[in-house]
Amino acid sequence: MTSKQPPTNPDHNAGSRAGDTRVREFLVAAGFPPQTEVATRRIGTDEAMVTLILKKIACGEKSMTFSLPWVAEELGQRQAEPGDLLLALDASGAPAALLRLERIDSLTFGAVDAKTVSREGLAMRDPAAWRALHEQVWNARLSELGLAERGQVVTGDMPVWAEYFELLHCAEAYRSVGRS
Repeated sequence: MTSKQPPTNPDHNAGSRAGDTRVREFLVAAGFPPQTEVATRRIGTDEAMVTLILKKIACGEKSMTFSLPWVAEELGQRQAEPGDLLLALDASGAPAALLRLERIDSLTFGAVDAKTVSREGLAMRDPAAWRALHEQVWNARLSELGLAERGQVVTGDMPVWAEYFELLHCAEAYRSVGRS
């Protein structure tokens, strides 16, 4: 079995890095005390996807993401709650965008519809496109964590959390990015 937190793809609920100097400095730049509790997460599977997603968050096109309860449970992490802070990391693991969760909806993969994905990036607002991409990405993640071996694979009744957020602060590299 692989490590529970593979360093190559910390895409969902990567956990708190409050002790990381870069995280503390980013929090201060965003107007928060350096000891503020914040979860960190890299959203995306590779450098190109992570960068594209961060650009979509920075320009306001994307204001939601999804998490898998199975992954959170496997990694010993709690479900996020409205008001929680989430720090999206770039592909190198550096802080890129500070988000405040506004709402978290629990639903099944098969129940994701156009209304659910209405705050996704434009290309992912089509539920069929969203499902195709996420089935591939999440099955790979579930395999990485050894969950697929236990029968936890993407199906219509798999639980998901739809997490809606507001952007509070963005790294300089993403601030002037237009829609792409």
